[in-house]
Amino acid sequence: MIKSVCVAVLSLAVATGIAWSHQGAMAHHTGMSHHAGKTITVKGEVVDLACYMSHLERGAKHAECGKMCVALGMPMGILTSKGMVYLLLEDHDSMKGRKAYSQAKELVAATVTASGEFYQHGGLRAIAVDRVSKD
Repeated sequence: MIKSVCVAVLSLAVATGIAWSHQGAMAHHTGMSHHAGKTITVKGEVVDLACYMSHLERGAKHAECGKMCVALGMPMGILTSKGMVYLLLEDHDSMKGRKAYSQAKELVAATVTASGEFYQHGGLRAIAVDRVSKD
């Protein structure tokens, strides 16, 4: 069961990455900007979304598994104290964004403050992270 959930989430992550990459490529070719969000800052726990969404796994007891999951490409997010979840996105157009996203991978289960461009589509909240720091 867990293996099936992981495969499904990984498939979704790959599809989302392809769609995001295609959107960016279209923006570059048409001159349209795909960065229309406002900059926000959020504080919360970095969670691997596969285990959090399917089993509510989080916290120090799940840190090792969570780090392994995000290292293998599972999506990650920030869970705020109010229970809001923000998907973390890597801004592949920015060296600063790529560095911040890599740092977040190492901070699974830690409380962090992250900032970046905010996006919301179809009820999904996301941040193209450009800064992250452990609290």
